[in-house]
Amino acid sequence: MDNQKYESIVNRILNLQKLVEQGVGGEAENARRAIETIVNRYGLSLDEILADEKPEVYWWRYKTAREKELLLQCLGVVVDSWQPTSYTKGSGTFGAKLTKLQYAELSSMYDWHRANMEHEYKEMISNFFSAYAHKHMLFPATEQENDDKSPVNWEKIKRMLAMREAMSDKTYRKQL
Repeated sequence: MDNQKYESIVNRILNLQKLVEQGVGGEAENARRAIETIVNRYGLSLDEILADEKPEVYWWRYKTAREKELLLQCLGVVVDSWQPTSYTKGSGTFGAKLTKLQYAELSSMYDWHRANMEHEYKEMISNFFSAYAHKHMLFPATEQENDDKSPVNWEKIKRMLAMREAMSDKTYRKQL
């Protein structure tokens, strides 16, 4: 392949990569598939193409300190460092100097882990309340009639029991 054609292909891949980085939903996914098709057709290495690029600072927005910590953890994995260099630009903005490939990897990893962590966090809060109520016997003394015919979620019960066992053994003493 001549140099002009190679440069044309590389430019097309880089433009598609920008769409992967900045596109929304299906647009980004379609661009990612187009890159894979081009790379496979011409026997190119996406890593090499994107590695030729000089690192630049990319920015992310986060809402909570928990999201910032997760972003920092993911950044450490991507750059393989326990103390990766990062930048802040006001509250709620986080930056890092990365290549385009690292940026794409970090964006994908962070988005997945943020959604997964939020789901796990909501589950944990729900389980925590049940575990706390069971640990401290916060139920009426009379038996409850069970008309509920829904199946038992054994995984949820296991998680709740593990949380209950991890709680301290402080007890309430009646004042009367």
